Amino acid sequence: MSDTLPIQHRSAIRGAPRGVTETTPAVQRLSEVAASTGESPVWDERRRVLYWVDIDGYKLLRWSMQDGRTHTWHFDREVCSLGLTDGDGLVLALRDGVFLFDPSSEALTLLVRPEFDSATQRLNDGKVGPDGAFWVGAMDERAEKHAVAALYRVSADGRCAAVGRRVKVSNGLAFSPDGQWVYHSDSRGGKIFRYPFDRQNETLGAAQDWVEMLPDWGRPDGAAVDQQGAYWSCGIDAGRINRFSAEGQLLEVFSLPLSHPTMCCFGGDDMKTLFVTSLQPATGKTAMKYPEAGHLLCLRTTVAGLPAHRFALRSSDA
Repeated sequence: MSDTLPIQHRSAIRGAPRGVTETTPAVQRLSEVAASTGESPVWDERRRVLYWVDIDGYKLLRWSMQDGRTHTWHFDREVCSLGLTDGDGLVLALRDGVFLFDPSSEALTLLVRPEFDSATQRLNDGKVGPDGAFWVGAMDERAEKHAVAALYRVSADGRCAAVGRRVKVSNGLAFSPDGQWVYHSDSRGGKIFRYPFDRQNETLGAAQDWVEMLPDWGRPDGAAVDQQGAYWSCGIDAGRINRFSAEGQLLEVFSLPLSHPTMCCFGGDDMKTLFVTSLQPATGKTAMKYPEAGHLLCLRTTVAGLPAHRFALRSSDA
């Protein structure tokens, strides 16, 4: 992976607020493995590897910065999201539960099954928070989706609390640098919310409607936060990443060579590499138009991100 990928700027977006610019970055393909539903990239700075999942492919993947190789683990159901732990393993959200996974031994240990209707829902976007808990949301799998899916907070002792607003498809989890705000989106509802978080009492305040998405911005999918507190949201179906200020104002748009980016995360030795996952479009003209879709991609940014939080197996609660 090159640390010197150029960043090319274009003119201001038509119809966008003054000062919002569109950036067309140089994008590099890192893995030849193409996921059908790539999601949940997480950079492990200790091992200099990038984990991500292929939900519909039932796969966990790991790309190594050292040799550029990709390793794949296969499962018997959807692998929906993941987080690092403060040990040697991972915390995984499979479709029906949260598990601990040892990449070396491939041991999979159930931690908890959140209470939801597994006939119509599965787990989806998840991320470890600054409190050392794993936050994961569900989604309605039916064609006509309803706001029945919850956001859950899971601790290492198996406690699982339903928190946050009911949504159709839980997505966009991220945390402000000071840990005082939890960001969350409904990728079928067109809004990004934020919640004040009381870490000491492990409670969320009332949801605030933080960003109302415009049609050209895409639906708000997975996200990341940089050191300046800006929120980078993948605009799935719009081929772009929207960077919002901590006040919820659109600052910049990154146009990508694919139609459906799903999630991004910061990593690399200086935390200025943005890794991006995406969906593979249906076969045909759309697939031919976007050959990078489904592959693990990266681009360079001018602002650094934050290291991923780790699931607190060794905390006093464990």
